[in-house]
Amino acid sequence: MRFLIVYILMIITLYADNIELNLKDFAQLVSTQHRINILIDDEIKKDNFSFFVQKDKNTVLLSAFRRMLRLKGLILQYDNKKFYYIRKIKKQAEPKKNIYVIKLKTLTFEDFKPIFAQFKELKYNYIKNSNSIVLICTKQLYTQLKPLIQQNDYVQKQFQLKLTIVETNRDDVKDRGVQINSYIQSNKADSSIKYFIDLLTLPSTASKNIFSNSSGGITASLHFLNSLGVSTIKSSPVLTVQSGKKVYFSSGQNIPYEVSSSSTNGASQTNQTSVEYKDVGLKIGLLPKVVDDICFIDLDFVIETVLSNQNNTPSVAKRELKNSFQLKYGEILVLSGLQDESNDKSTYGIPILMEAPLIGQMFRFNTNSKVKKTLSIIIQIVK
Repeated sequence: MRFLIVYILMIITLYADNIELNLKDFAQLVSTQHRINILIDDEIKKDNFSFFVQKDKNTVLLSAFRRMLRLKGLILQYDNKKFYYIRKIKKQAEPKKNIYVIKLKTLTFEDFKPIFAQFKELKYNYIKNSNSIVLICTKQLYTQLKPLIQQNDYVQKQFQLKLTIVETNRDDVKDRGVQINSYIQSNKADSSIKYFIDLLTLPSTASKNIFSNSSGGITASLHFLNSLGVSTIKSSPVLTVQSGKKVYFSSGQNIPYEVSSSSTNGASQTNQTSVEYKDVGLKIGLLPKVVDDICFIDLDFVIETVLSNQNNTPSVAKRELKNSFQLKYGEILVLSGLQDESNDKSTYGIPILMEAPLIGQMFRFNTNSKVKKTLSIIIQIVK
């Protein structure tokens, strides 16, 4: 109770040291003190605003006056005719938004979704049946987006892209070095053969990796290295791709692996183990974009090798290459130097006897050797 009385006395004392003025009187006080002219907008009802000013304060600073007005939703402006003007602070009206419908001819909503995501103020929807986009935005934003959509809404160029995946045994390259050099010397007329063989067998020594109209040279090189058992074509698909559309290619094995999960029901916990399958091997992602006669390609190349898979718990080695390049029609790109290593397990023995129960182990033996390989990707744009 004593605290409440003290608090009330403090409030009374505080207000006893202040006088209350309406807007007109307050502006007149400041005008007189600073010898300036202050006008008040006719829309402002002067009696709706009240201000408290200390009695013993001789001068109200103009900056303090400006801040006190702003707290009331008013603003003090200086006019070039040498007087001050008080008016209400006007809230900026939000730009009017309209509904616009754009019917797409060839592309779909997914093609433009990344563009729309850049505009936070844009709301949009997609009508699948009519392949139309509904935009809710200002007229200004619509005039920006409409030509952008129309410029991209056309039939994208389609072409064929040939991929050749080559695996080269590095140990066999050393063993067959004399034969390889002899073959190169006998084909001096076709200089591309040396480049191709260098790229496939000794990629660190090759001086270039893009060739024009040299499919014959690389075909001859691949046939020769394949006849020696040095290089093997693992895959050679011809893909039909479209500009701006990502294409994916994979080749490998589908291996099982265990997945553990647990669930709690009250005080009891149940552990479950299930088997899922995962693709492991060669994976290639390509994003081609055609401008005039040049194809710009973003490549994502992944090679996975199973090191062990005991009890459905695989251990996998992964190597990845990401690269961007450009090719003209008919040109060939050779990307090489991707190192791979695998275990080669073989079983030898006397037929029939090596399969006999109990005594079969006496007539067979197993070998386990590491094979060092180099992977190469050959990419060609075909019209």
